[in-house]
Amino acid sequence: MTGQIQKSPKTKINLHNVWKKLGNTWILKGVSLEVREGEPILIIGANGSGKTTLLRLIAGLTKPTKGEISIVCKTRTCIGLSGHYPSLYPNLTVEENIRFFTLLHGLEDPGETALAAWDAFGLDKYRQALVSELSYGWRKRTDIVRCLAGDPEVILLDEPFSGLDSSTAATLSSLIKDLIDQSKTVIATTPRMDEQYSSINWNIYSLRGGLLAKR
Repeated sequence: MTGQIQKSPKTKINLHNVWKKLGNTWILKGVSLEVREGEPILIIGANGSGKTTLLRLIAGLTKPTKGEISIVCKTRTCIGLSGHYPSLYPNLTVEENIRFFTLLHGLEDPGETALAAWDAFGLDKYRQALVSELSYGWRKRTDIVRCLAGDPEVILLDEPFSGLDSSTAATLSSLIKDLIDQSKTVIATTPRMDEQYSSINWNIYSLRGGLLAKR
C-alpha cells in the first residue's frame, strides 16, 4: 500500500495510474479507480486479464510497478481476501482454520458476519473435517468464512461463485447484499456476468488489455 491519495472523506480505496509488470509483460496499464465506502464493485475480465493481480495489489500482497494505492481504514483488520484458490491449511480442520485466522487478526472469536456465513453455508457438519478432504465447493465456502473472520471493512472476492451449486450461490448472493447493507466495501471479479451477480446492484467495470473502464 503506497501513497496518501484521498479525494474525499468517503473514499475508501484509491488507485492512481497503477501499472503492474510480471516478467516482461505489463498486466495492468495505468489503472485508476476510486471506491467509496460501502460501494459494491464488480470487475469483469477474461481469464488472464489481471483481475487477480488487481485484487492482490489492493490487499497489499504485491506492490505496483508504478503508481499509487491508498486505502483508508478504521480498524486493523481492514481487508479480507477470498481468492479463486482457497487460502487454507489443508492439514487443519475447518474449525481450526477459522480459529487460526481469527487469532491471527488479534480476535478471540470470529466476527458476526463470519459466524452468520458459517451457519448459512452449513459448515457445522464439516467442523472437524480436514480441509484436504473437502471438495472445492466446500473449501470455497470455508475460505469465504475465513476471509470474513476478522470482520474486515473491505472484502475482496475473486470469482466468488465459482464451484458453488445454485443453492449455495443464492446464499452467497444474500450474504454479499448483507455486507453492502452494513456499509462494507465489496469488490468482486468474474469472467462474465452470470445470473448470480445480476441480483446485486454493482458498479461494473471491464478489465481488458490491462485497462480498466467503467461500463
